[in-house]
Amino acid sequence: MKTPEQLQNEYLIVEKRRMLIEQKYHKKQTVFTKLIVMWVVG
Repeated sequence: MKTPEQLQNEYLIVEKRRMLIEQKYHKKQTVFTKLIVMWVVG
């Protein structure tokens, strides 16, 4: 069983990694998302 501190630290590490990945792929992702939105709306 992990302490709340350990869980929070792990969560923060995962969040940081996720944010870095999102920043890397953000430009590609927004274009892709726009295409999907246009396709769904249109």
